[in-house]
Amino acid sequence: MLEVFTDLNERQQEAVRQVNGSLLVIAPVGTGKTKILTHRAANAINSGIKPSDILCLSFTNRAAREMKERVLSFLGKSAGDMTVCTFHGLCTHIIRNEADFLGIDSDFTIYDEEDAKTVLGRLWRKQGIAVSRTDMERFGAFLYGYPQSQDQKLAKLRWIINPLNL
Repeated sequence: MLEVFTDLNERQQEAVRQVNGSLLVIAPVGTGKTKILTHRAANAINSGIKPSDILCLSFTNRAAREMKERVLSFLGKSAGDMTVCTFHGLCTHIIRNEADFLGIDSDFTIYDEEDAKTVLGRLWRKQGIAVSRTDMERFGAFLYGYPQSQDQKLAKLRWIINPLNL
């Protein structure tokens, strides 16, 4: 069994001791955020909290993978029911699970800005709409800007769809 306070400074130990409720760890790269969350999860499980009641989120797949692997190596299969993923992965999971309610197909694909520009450029060219690289850059800035209202969002969507005659 892991001694969860080994090799932790005082502030890290404070975070690991707090096993109930949420905890947000904000620190620069390489300062032990993954270590804190991993030890905290192990301490929570050692304190009687069910692994299925634990959610660990990170920004990167690498950190999520490391957290899961470390806790499994500390505690074995008993930690296997923990949910460890990225923020994006969690949101994607929720949307897929609620796809019927949302009226969408659960087998959707998420495109980043470059993928979206590539697909839309292909669609426009297929429709015979000439689109330059500059147009695509402007489109990316237009599409990925943050509109202030629902009307602005709908206007953007109409602007994208109308040239395709969809």
